[in-house]
Amino acid sequence: MPTIYQTKNKIHIHIKPKSFYLKAKRIKHHDIGRKGHSLRTAVLVNGIWYTYKYIIDKKDAKLIGKNTLEVWDKKVYDLLQSMKSREGAKINIIWKG
Repeated sequence: MPTIYQTKNKIHIHIKPKSFYLKAKRIKHHDIGRKGHSLRTAVLVNGIWYTYKYIIDKKDAKLIGKNTLEVWDKKVYDLLQSMKSREGAKINIIWKG
């Protein structure tokens, strides 16, 4: 299950454990949603790219409780829904656009 926590301006959703990050040969950040707001962090481990975490701007979403997100950015919403089904994550994602 993903680990979710907040900082002042961002919501972090960790998909893989920290050991993936420590083993990474390369790290890439991909802009998702509105430019400069939310990021996907990918790590290269044993020649395969994995999504390590998503960093969602609080202008695009709000964390409610431990595992519920209200999302206003359509691209971020679609991406999180895709992640939820692919990873089997127990996260509630609510569209508030």
